[in-house]
Amino acid sequence: MLALLERLVTDAGGTWCFADTDSFAIVSSASGGSVPCPTPDGSGLIRALSFAEVDAIRARIGALNPYDRLVVPDLLKLEKVNFEGNDPTKLRRNLWAYSVAAKKYALFVPDNEAVAIVASEERSVTEAADDGEGIVDRREHGLGFLRNPIDPRRDPDARDWVTEAWAYLLAAESGDRPTVPPWFGRPKMSRNATLSTPRLLRAFGAWNKDKTVDRAVKPFNFLNRVFVDPDELPERLRGLTLAAPYNDNPEGWLEDEYFDLRTPAGPSYRITTDRVDPEVGDDGSGRVRVETYGDLVRLGGCVGNALSRT
Repeated sequence: MLALLERLVTDAGGTWCFADTDSFAIVSSASGGSVPCPTPDGSGLIRALSFAEVDAIRARIGALNPYDRLVVPDLLKLEKVNFEGNDPTKLRRNLWAYSVAAKKYALFVPDNEAVAIVASEERSVTEAADDGEGIVDRREHGLGFLRNPIDPRRDPDARDWVTEAWAYLLAAESGDRPTVPPWFGRPKMSRNATLSTPRLLRAFGAWNKDKTVDRAVKPFNFLNRVFVDPDELPERLRGLTLAAPYNDNPEGWLEDEYFDLRTPAGPSYRITTDRVDPEVGDDGSGRVRVETYGDLVRLGGCVGNALSRT
């Protein structure tokens, strides 16, 4: 199916922003024509198909539909995000896309149909969206495995921070100097790390010694699992895998004691988000540098293209 779509879009003189197993983001607009986009040939322009041309391609693919049309009316349906207010009964709108990979993109409606900041110091992401601008869809690929770094005590599964991360990348891509969210400096924290085996429990032998039952780490407890920066470790400590007893207060993550999950009853370690100085020792002296949310956001958004998209 994707091969057919690629051929039909190419034959029509168009291109696409990204594709996945069951989706295809065709670069298009109401009237079609050239849209700005970084290109290998340096022209800075690509051709968008018109909505009518996209509908013709959908109809041609739809002729192959083997299902009951009352149950599956379209093989290629237009997602709700393509319409004003995500309402298919309303007019189709032009969206812009910032795409890094098939599962790593954000769709947004900028101010005055130009590539523009969707959030700023004066206006939050939510306020921008309320004004008809802002991010209308975004993926969590590369971010979804992490815990809410803003206030997990309020809602550990809240994902507003993912939208804020995309807003930061969009602002930076458009040439602005966005305010860095304060949580960028916090340690990356795994969302679902648990103490699931006896081997992992033994790593907390030193912690559990002399602890009361309510303070001891127990089987199947959640853990604070951080991600060590391998470039800042001495060779002898490569593979260090650190976790601490569960703590839902991000303010305390840098001050907690962490243990190497590979080492039964080994020493505890302290962590930092700064470059390591002095060098961390085998006995746990010094501090181990861990990766931050900001490291991941900047790395994940270091390449990407803003495109018009249906």
